[in-house]
Amino acid sequence: MDFDALSEGIAPGGLRNKDDIRLLICYVLHTVDKPMSVESLTGILQETELANYFEAVDACHALIQSGNIAPTEEDETLYAVTSSGKLVSSQLEDELPPAVRDKAVGAALMLLNRLRAEKENAVHIKKLENGYRVNCSISGGDTELFSCSLYVPEESQARTVKRNFRRNPDLVYNVMIATLTRNRDLAKTALEEIESTKK
Repeated sequence: MDFDALSEGIAPGGLRNKDDIRLLICYVLHTVDKPMSVESLTGILQETELANYFEAVDACHALIQSGNIAPTEEDETLYAVTSSGKLVSSQLEDELPPAVRDKAVGAALMLLNRLRAEKENAVHIKKLENGYRVNCSISGGDTELFSCSLYVPEESQARTVKRNFRRNPDLVYNVMIATLTRNRDLAKTALEEIESTKK
């Protein structure tokens, strides 16, 4: 097979053929069955070192031009694989090494899970005259399960609150429930979990 793609930043076993990169993008979108942005798709291929960043961007644009992927009606920045892209993916997926397919799909699923968690567990930092307000919320679909607003004097503290809330929003929720309901068993479990995250 001819190598016609840039190889900078690609790990051994990565893709060096433009058609393979396009095929992998179709395969990922077809397999995860969730629309993704060009930024997310190219980021996945770059982070896993499966394709050169510039080649991944070019591949996405070529797939858009050929009609193999298209923007969704709900959000024009998110792309889904079309019927022609699905056909290409189904017919040619065996052209890609299984390790490459698995690595790309695994990275895509992890990214989608992280994006979903960030959407459901929102944290917003607002600068005030004398500090920062951190608003945290946990959503359960169309219902807000929990929200709190916290004042901190420094930006570094606000970022720490945001990072720790995003890391384990369930723990924050459980601590609040345990405190407000005076549930000693839940409080003990939550404190044990806090200790285990320090290690």
